[in-house]
Amino acid sequence: MIADPALLTMFDFQVLEGSLDNALSRPTNVILSRSLAQKYFGNTPAVGQTVFLTQGGDETFNVVAVVEDIPATSHLDFDLAVPMAPRYFVPTAPGRANGLENWGSLSFLTYIEFKQGVNVAAFAQQMPAFLDRHVPDTIREIVKIAPSELFRMQFIPLPDIHLESPASGTTRPSGDIESIYAFLGIAILIMAIAIINFINLSTAYASRRGKEVAVRKVVGAKKSDLMVQFLGEAGLMVVLALLLGLVLVEVTLPWYGTLTAKILQIDFANDPLLLMGLAGLAVVVGLGAGLYPAFVLSHFKPVVMLKSSSGSVEGNKGGLRWFLVVVQFAISIGLIAATAILYAQTRYAQTKELGFDKENVLVVMPNGDARFSQTSEQLMERLKRYPDVIDVTKSSAVPGGGGQANTTVRLSDAETSEPIPLRTVNVDFNFFETLKMPIVAGRSFSEEYSGDITVDFGENDRREQSNAIINVRAVRMLGFASAEDAIGKTILHSRNPVSALTIVGVVADAHFQSLRTEIDPDLYRIDRRNLIFPSLRVKAGRDTQVLAAIKNDWKELFPNAPLQTLYMDEGLDQLYAQDKLRGMMLGTFASLAVLVSCLGLLGLSSFTIEQRTKEIGLRKVMGASMPNIMRLLLWQFTKPVLIANVIAWPIVWYFMGEWLSGFAYRIDMDLLPFALAGVFALVIAWFTVGLHVLKTAKSSPINALRYE
Repeated sequence: MIADPALLTMFDFQVLEGSLDNALSRPTNVILSRSLAQKYFGNTPAVGQTVFLTQGGDETFNVVAVVEDIPATSHLDFDLAVPMAPRYFVPTAPGRANGLENWGSLSFLTYIEFKQGVNVAAFAQQMPAFLDRHVPDTIREIVKIAPSELFRMQFIPLPDIHLESPASGTTRPSGDIESIYAFLGIAILIMAIAIINFINLSTAYASRRGKEVAVRKVVGAKKSDLMVQFLGEAGLMVVLALLLGLVLVEVTLPWYGTLTAKILQIDFANDPLLLMGLAGLAVVVGLGAGLYPAFVLSHFKPVVMLKSSSGSVEGNKGGLRWFLVVVQFAISIGLIAATAILYAQTRYAQTKELGFDKENVLVVMPNGDARFSQTSEQLMERLKRYPDVIDVTKSSAVPGGGGQANTTVRLSDAETSEPIPLRTVNVDFNFFETLKMPIVAGRSFSEEYSGDITVDFGENDRREQSNAIINVRAVRMLGFASAEDAIGKTILHSRNPVSALTIVGVVADAHFQSLRTEIDPDLYRIDRRNLIFPSLRVKAGRDTQVLAAIKNDWKELFPNAPLQTLYMDEGLDQLYAQDKLRGMMLGTFASLAVLVSCLGLLGLSSFTIEQRTKEIGLRKVMGASMPNIMRLLLWQFTKPVLIANVIAWPIVWYFMGEWLSGFAYRIDMDLLPFALAGVFALVIAWFTVGLHVLKTAKSSPINALRYE
């Protein structure tokens, strides 16, 4: 971490060796974490030792302090801290300010500790005027808009950083409060299904406890006594379920943490709020599941119950039970349909034509060595000689691998026109050929044309006239009639000094980022000073051999730096890692919801068919066939599933439509996922009750008429 001295006074660090007083005041001081000090110096005191850093130029640093490792619950994350200095922020071009003095360099996290009582919202409102006062006029000249329109400062309270800040705003990967709310809501829905099952089965089989209730009332039991008993039974079941749930959590937490790439732990002993929450959960679920059954059971009339030959009375509860069945199947169908849509969008993102071929492309990541940009050319020459390498190139950005810069241009024949923002990608020869990006008009860069090079190795100034390639989206942004119409046109690159770029080619649009964002209008040019990503296309199945060869050459060229590589397809897949994780979790939840619903339906179907045993016997005596009986009973369980579809579909359509709106490129939502979810739920319902129905339909009418 590169930090200024205030870091050590604003935050508390546990010092193990040395002192933090003035630790970041000298440019060659360094602070180590306990793990890093142990790695390099073992049990020997690290303070007073020296370390050699290649970042920002080779230099020896003095260890002045060792601090305890940063806790995993902190958004800060460093093993080594050095003082902030210009050498770490080299200007991107001669004559330009370094990253410390350049307002266009958005490379820092800035912390502000306010005095007690300061209104932060009012303070934030002053920032646009602050920017307009202090941002240099050169920024305004380049972009032709007020600095407050170009930059926006976002103030985030420290406790909110993990869940509510942009992922790029922290040093550790941040969480997502919306996902937490979504899965919490799904968990509540599954809990609701379980509660519905308990209410349904409790009230359905309550009649079997009719004589028990009647006898207890006759000997003096009050309604309140009976309610306490039945609520106590429900509460005991909930407590046992809670204990079993906690055991399952402890067993599965390591697996779940690995799946989500999070460090998760539950500290029951030192978290009274958690214990209170679990106790409250048990009370709420116990009351929710047991209150209505307790109310029903406690209100049975002793005379009616004792008169009944079976000691049972059904009461008019059938309508409520079937309504609850509809609710739980609506939840299940909704989760299944949402899972299908999420999977379809993720699959679409992974299989969509991206404008280049991502397969078998290996990217060598920059290693932080100040000599990398020069020495990497030697690496490139060696890569070209590998028999298993098809093409080699370098660039300032690669799809899925980061790196982005923006600039503004304007048409040369429209001096007063507004500048047009374009993303600038610096490339070398063979870039489009290596990535297999099709040229739709004009030509690609070629060493046969000296004008294709804007800045060559070792040059200090950009050539006043050079060639460039733009993508199809940039053609539209610049107002050209077609890709062919853009060829030969000149645009002015809005940097000092202004340089003219002649468009010699138009390349197809390419998705360098996630499908959540629209394709940028791109400007490609050859600036060999800023090419930090060597990329090579490897013969299929030969990546292991190529990687082994690169490691050998890397050790020779960069003995003090580790090799880091990225397969382009894997880098792009990481853009959708969270979506894939959500899809898998949602699918798991949907399966669980269906399972719980089926368990409830199984018990309810057993009770319902039992209640209609005599009716079925009479129907068979009157000539009803087994298929007729099966249709009759299956239709009884089909109706709630069909009604559940009518309820679930519009709700899922709305919420999944909102989720899909976050993608610039997305699937068209149709009825297929909903129909599949409905049919799946119906088949599951039929399968669940089918054995009961078949057994009843095949039974002898004599047994049915003797029933009761």
